[in-house]
Amino acid sequence: MNQDSPPAVAASAAFELPYSYCGLLDDVVARYDPNFLAADLFNSILVKSLFFGGGIYINDGYLFMHAAAREQMQNEDSVLCSMLDSGFVKIFTRASSLSQLKELANTSAIPSHKSFSASGDWDSLRTRWYDICENAWESGHVVPWGVPRNHKVQSKLYERLFAAAPPDLGLSCSDKVLSRVRQLLFQQGSDSAEDLNPYSGAARTKFEIACKFAIGETKDAEMRQAQMLRELMRLANETYHYAFGASLSWQHGMPVAVDTTISPAFDELIRRPNIDYRKFEAIPTFGIPRSLDLTRGNELAPLMDKTSQAFQAKRDFIENFLSQLRIEDSSTPEWQANVRGTAELYASNLSQMLKGVDVGMFLREAGGHQIALARSITDSVDAAATPLPAFSIATVRENGTNMTDCVMKYSVPDEDRISSWRFKGDEIVPQVSCLAFRKSVVDEILDDPFMLNDDPVRGTKE
Repeated sequence: MNQDSPPAVAASAAFELPYSYCGLLDDVVARYDPNFLAADLFNSILVKSLFFGGGIYINDGYLFMHAAAREQMQNEDSVLCSMLDSGFVKIFTRASSLSQLKELANTSAIPSHKSFSASGDWDSLRTRWYDICENAWESGHVVPWGVPRNHKVQSKLYERLFAAAPPDLGLSCSDKVLSRVRQLLFQQGSDSAEDLNPYSGAARTKFEIACKFAIGETKDAEMRQAQMLRELMRLANETYHYAFGASLSWQHGMPVAVDTTISPAFDELIRRPNIDYRKFEAIPTFGIPRSLDLTRGNELAPLMDKTSQAFQAKRDFIENFLSQLRIEDSSTPEWQANVRGTAELYASNLSQMLKGVDVGMFLREAGGHQIALARSITDSVDAAATPLPAFSIATVRENGTNMTDCVMKYSVPDEDRISSWRFKGDEIVPQVSCLAFRKSVVDEILDDPFMLNDDPVRGTKE
């Protein structure tokens, strides 16, 4: 493969388990919420996609900035390394050559990357990182950033935030603080010492600087100021991930779901009451037991191989379940039996693959709100949030209001049994989910010449 240009994105088949963009491993998210550094959450993110998805796009910097990822990359038998080797994890990068990707930590302008490159952790990881980059590049497991200017998509979404009052955004700060942030970012001639126009680049960094500036002008106690900054940066991080979702959807010509947190900030896309954050990775009748050993990637490798029986069983399970969600009457015993049957078949295949793991460890009674979908405020499906990308994507592609109604009918009969399953997400607030945008929403953002050119302000290139 030519080392001077990144490989092209492959076309999808008729029914292809989708890749999702993984924002939950973002080091800025973890900086403001240490829960996201937990090894248990890291493994749950991998497992959710491994058992129920087609793969994950992970930003290059997320990999070396996350302590759990660094630890797994040092172990060639780990699940993450197996995912990287197989292409189940693809590295999402701006790098235009292999050498740029390998030296990203040293050449990046991002302050946290600079600090990492000067640390002993980078010295320990460097050789292994080089090997991973070379294998990914040569195998075509690298995905280049597309044409859309990500910082501009972020900036446009930031502007939407300022139309709402802080409580409607899930913020506890005052209108004055929020207005001050807007002034610093979007009003020419603001009294900040720095150029904070987010449309000119580094949008999230500039948002963070503006927030610190505005909060620093208050007379609140240090602890209160830290709380306000965490809340505002949660919105900044969600916006950052949504922007990738929009850009990737544009690049691929179809919805790409984003693993991220979901807040009430974008009411025209998401309605908070319709998202059940407590069931992060669960789906009806099925779950991944906590006792499952996730340290040996080779044993789980069939779930990463599209030619294997296990991967085909996974794909059939998702496809069959989606077909059941398209049926208008989901209350009949026959429908419920079909849903259980799809889970039992997949569980049987997994039990054969993982010797010693009983079928019953994967199965449970149909449990409620296991898949939670978000409807738009206009009562059409402009965006959908579910634990799994395949369901959120199907919902927005098909305007699947009926699918929403079907999955909302579940109830949880046995909480004690559910407690034995891997991470459910109730520790993480706001909600953790997969979000997909409908094509019309992406078009609204990106069908604008200004969003695709390099101008920092609207000019003649339109």
